[in-house]
Amino acid sequence: MAVLLSLLVASAAVAESDSIWHALRNRYLGLETLSGRFQEQICSELEGTCQTFEGSFVTRPPAEYRLEVTDPTRQSIVANDTVMWFHFPDENRAVRQSQGGGIPLLAFLGPVTDSLSSARIVDDTTGLLKLAVIQADTFMTAMNDLVLTLDKAGTMIAGFEFYDSWNNHYRFELSGQKWNTEVPEGAFVFAPPEGTAVEGN
Repeated sequence: MAVLLSLLVASAAVAESDSIWHALRNRYLGLETLSGRFQEQICSELEGTCQTFEGSFVTRPPAEYRLEVTDPTRQSIVANDTVMWFHFPDENRAVRQSQGGGIPLLAFLGPVTDSLSSARIVDDTTGLLKLAVIQADTFMTAMNDLVLTLDKAGTMIAGFEFYDSWNNHYRFELSGQKWNTEVPEGAFVFAPPEGTAVEGN
């Protein structure tokens, strides 16, 4: 009887996880634009250090985004279908590279919208719902142990964390999110200010 009860409890937990994941994934599949503020913490176990960054973001998936870091130093990352720019205004420097990379801030979008990914509810003491994402093989090398923190309604990702291939720990908190609002014209285009040293291809 105890074994049967355990199986029933486990089955119910899987069904609940599947239901939440299905609803969450469907919502993000309908995502056209997303903007808000972020706080990012990167901790290196090897170096024993942590860095914290804050700023704002706007994206139109899958390839357009603008990231404005305001603290501790100013930095912009602007990308569209063909090119990605990194701008360091305090250094009067910009780096241009062909599109093809991504940024950790938006790393959760790939696994969440991937039809091969799934998730399970994990225990947490904060009272918020957390999902451990079981990713498709194509994402496993970039993000390990991806955990999503949902808002109180359980319908939106309020934060996430993962480890990269070098065991660096990334943790993000997203706030003030706005869904499917109009993006200002030129948000995903960057023109280096006069006097800026430009590097890259």
